[in-house]
Amino acid sequence: MNKLIFILVLSSSQIFAAHTLSLDLRSGQYKELLDKALDLEDDYDQEKIIQTGSRLLNWIKAINDSRADNKIELYKPEDSRGIPITKPSKYNGEIALKRYNKALKALPESMKKTLITFSSAPVPKRHSLENDKIFIKYAKSIDAAYRTAARWKLMKKWLPQLKLRRARDIRGYYYLSLVSNLKEKLEKYASMEDHVKSRYTQSLIGMCLNNKRLLPYCERELKTANTWKFYSKYKPGSKKLYESFFKLSHKREDIIVSKNMDHTVFNIPFRRYPDMDVNNWLESNVEHEWKGLNWNLNVDVVDNSDIYIVFAPGATASVAKHNKITMDKNRGINNYTVDWTIRHEFGHVLGFPDCYIEFYDSSEKVMVNYQIDLDNIMCSRKGHIQDSHYQELSKVYL
Repeated sequence: MNKLIFILVLSSSQIFAAHTLSLDLRSGQYKELLDKALDLEDDYDQEKIIQTGSRLLNWIKAINDSRADNKIELYKPEDSRGIPITKPSKYNGEIALKRYNKALKALPESMKKTLITFSSAPVPKRHSLENDKIFIKYAKSIDAAYRTAARWKLMKKWLPQLKLRRARDIRGYYYLSLVSNLKEKLEKYASMEDHVKSRYTQSLIGMCLNNKRLLPYCERELKTANTWKFYSKYKPGSKKLYESFFKLSHKREDIIVSKNMDHTVFNIPFRRYPDMDVNNWLESNVEHEWKGLNWNLNVDVVDNSDIYIVFAPGATASVAKHNKITMDKNRGINNYTVDWTIRHEFGHVLGFPDCYIEFYDSSEKVMVNYQIDLDNIMCSRKGHIQDSHYQELSKVYL
């Protein structure tokens, strides 16, 4: 009897048609996105959280506008922790509400009065707590709930497409690649304790999904398959998918490589921006980040180049067709967040993809996201350039 194998054929346009948001967005960026969005579904509980969080942002702005220094910052560069692959973030409307209620319960009455009781009144230009540190502690808890609710609202309309992205979840391959004596352990799969077996089952099913199989097929095959053979069958496809998050997607024709002794320089042109401060800012940031012991990237500002930058109010940072860099005009330049962003976005100009993942898990009814490598600038705000970036550039250009 011939076996019927159901393969999920996903084009890149299907997988990425869903809304894509950076995992490192700040509250102000969420607010700008929500203000621009016109066709999002309203939910009473979520709107309550978003209204409170938005009022908090307005309050902090009012306080900071009244101060010459000692501005309130909820998050500083050193606060970035990232979202490790071993501890992914999970969220939905219920999780957002639970975080909000917990934060609200602990909130001092003076803050609650400003944020909730008189929500339509103008925000004050000061707070009445003992010091900023205490204010920030409670503000962060409200802000965390706000960011969760805002992200859920922005992503909710895309759940059918985001469900397809589960095929790109590489946690199963990652987990099993770290297991010692894997073959020996998989041969004892049938006799494993339930809680241990469940972890292996999820990982193996995940690898099957990486190979564009449908979930029912993967579950049926695993029930009767030799577990080691099942793993070996799907390992190449999962490995290829995992490695694709770190490979250059294309080779640029405008990069010129020069070598001096054992030092390599990758020269790349950039179209001159009318404001020289922008050119200096981009050049210094990119060149400061994209370098190693024996190599560096050199940005050559010229009058004519396919690579250029534009600033649009409220824009989400992005790169179109590997050439057009779009940045938020409202955020200016020369602050940590924007500096990191241009370094990251220039990685896309070079051809490096994002190495973070977000998808909808319909079994748990939650959105799941994580950053594959917290030390990699294309994955996380904590990250920087690695030797692997140079190795990939060398493979393509040398």
